Amino acid sequence: MRWGTRGRWFRNSLLAVVCLSLAVYLARDFVFFRFLYRATRADWELSQIRNECFLARDEFAEQARRSRASPRDVEHAKKRLAAREATLRERCLTLARENPATQAELTALFLVVSKWPKTQDGEDARGKLLELAGAADMTHWGEMFKTNSEPNDESLRPLASALVRRVKENPDHPAAASMLTAACNMVAPDTDVNKAPPAFEEIADLIAERYARSPDIVNFTERFSTKSLATTPSIPHVYISRACRWAAKARGYWARGMMSRRGAIRNRHRGASPGRRPPGEIASDPTQGASYARRE
Repeated sequence: MRWGTRGRWFRNSLLAVVCLSLAVYLARDFVFFRFLYRATRADWELSQIRNECFLARDEFAEQARRSRASPRDVEHAKKRLAAREATLRERCLTLARENPATQAELTALFLVVSKWPKTQDGEDARGKLLELAGAADMTHWGEMFKTNSEPNDESLRPLASALVRRVKENPDHPAAASMLTAACNMVAPDTDVNKAPPAFEEIADLIAERYARSPDIVNFTERFSTKSLATTPSIPHVYISRACRWAAKARGYWARGMMSRRGAIRNRHRGASPGRRPPGEIASDPTQGASYARRE
C-alpha cells in the first residue's frame, strides 16, 4: 500500500509538471509580448526587419571597402544586397496587409518608404500612407513617429501636408504634437538656407502657438540646433525660444543638464572657460547655431 501511494503521488506530480510546462509553452508568446515586450508580434517582426536591413547594408559596405575586392566581387555583393532587401520589403508589405488599421501597418509602410524610397514598392507605400493620413487612428500615427525617424525626402512632402491637415482638423488630439514634429522633419531643409520653406514656417507657427508645452516636440527643437535653421531670419526667434523653453521644462532636469553639458563642451572648443553659466541660462543664443532656451 505504501509503494502504491508513492507511485500515485509520483505519477500525479509528473502529470502536474507536464501540464504546467505545456501551459507555459503555450502562453510564452502572450507573456512575452504582453508583459515584457509590450507590443505585438508584428511590431517585433518589424524591429527584426529593421535590424536585418542595417546588418545587410553594413556587410555590403564592409565587402566594398576591402582592399582586394574586385569590381566583380562588388557587383556580386550588390546583387546579394538587392535580393536580401527585396525579401525584407516583401515581409514589410505582408505585415501591412495582415495587420490593417493598426500601428504595425503604418510602421511597415513607413519602413518601406524610408529605406527604399526609389523602388516601386516605396512608391506604392507612399500612396497608401497618403490615403491613411486622413483615415488611420491618430494615436497610431503619433506612436509610430516616436520610434521611427523621418527621412528628409521631397517625395514625402505630400504626406507631411496631409498630416498637418489632419492635425488642423483634430487640434486637441494627444498625438497632434508628435505628428507635427514628424511633418516638420519631412520638410525641413538639410542645407544652409536664407529662408525656411513655407511648409516649415507653418508647422513652426502651429507648434509654437499651441503645442510649445508638449514633450513630443523635442525633435522639433533639435532642428534649431543646426545653423541653417537657427539663423533663419524668416522664423521669429520668439517662437524658437518659446518652443525650446517649454520643451526643456517638459523634459525636466535631465534635459537641462544635457544642454548645460553641451554648452560647457562648446565653450571649451571656443577656448572659453568651462565655468558655470549665468543664472537662468540653459543654452546659448540661436544666432550662434545652437538651441535657444532661456528661463524667464
